[in-house]
Amino acid sequence: MFRLSDIATVTGGELVGDPKIVLEAIASLQDAKTGSLSFVLEKKYVAAAEISAASAFVTSELLPAHIPHVLVKHSREALAQVITWWAAQSSQTQRTISDRATIDPTSKIGSNVSIGPGCVVGAFCTIGHDVTLHANVTLYDHVTLGDRVVVHSGVVLGADGFGYYQKDGRHNKIPHIGQTILESDVEVGANTTIDRGCLGETRIGTGTKIDNLVQIGHNVQIGKCCIITAQVGIIGSTQIGDYVMVGGQAGISSVKIGNRAVIAAKSGVTKDVPEGAFFSGFPAQPHRQELTDQARLKRLIKQSKRSLS
Repeated sequence: MFRLSDIATVTGGELVGDPKIVLEAIASLQDAKTGSLSFVLEKKYVAAAEISAASAFVTSELLPAHIPHVLVKHSREALAQVITWWAAQSSQTQRTISDRATIDPTSKIGSNVSIGPGCVVGAFCTIGHDVTLHANVTLYDHVTLGDRVVVHSGVVLGADGFGYYQKDGRHNKIPHIGQTILESDVEVGANTTIDRGCLGETRIGTGTKIDNLVQIGHNVQIGKCCIITAQVGIIGSTQIGDYVMVGGQAGISSVKIGNRAVIAAKSGVTKDVPEGAFFSGFPAQPHRQELTDQARLKRLIKQSKRSLS
């Protein structure tokens, strides 16, 4: 149990109402009960907050003075701060390495690391400090994880890339002996796979966040603080700059994508993307051009229908 004054301290927000209000849970506006703390993330939810059963709120929007709340500058940042703090204060579980994990004795593991049951850590891996490997994560040999990396269940890091050559009517495997490196503060979603380099390395930059079900091929280089959403496929040797955002189900060939570029969902990227550009469509092109082409196509379809009627 915590008090509303604790939440104000954690967020650095302005407390409105009784600081001694006792809070026992965090809940959505719809599910909140007496004793719950809830969040008003956007102005459109103010009305829902006014009828919610929650005992108090965290918000960047103006609420009536009779409703206990903590007023913050950025509500989503406050949400992350409170959840992180709440979990740390409430948890009775120590970070441990499961006795059902398999770890090669040649690997090095930092301090305050949690490795769940069913995990496999191969030979000559390096795991930094404050790392979390959830259940059933597999690290092939020569995988390196920086500090504060989070890897969710079912992830495979360091598998061979998809490399073959044809001879005598058969596909012959090219062995992959490179590395897979995830820099600090990277998070990888469930069932994502990141292949090792063939000769060099596959590298994911500091602070990059990767969603579930993403495939990243061999020798891919991804910069810092990128967002890669679900079901994206990235072909080997692609180079992605810093602060790039890639929408779900996009496919990226072996191209270069500049810093702060945005790739829309379901795009097929087959050529280089300049820094700061917004590309969409299949094949992907500048978004404004894609919208123009779609509008022209719709007009042609309408004209064709009229001519046939």
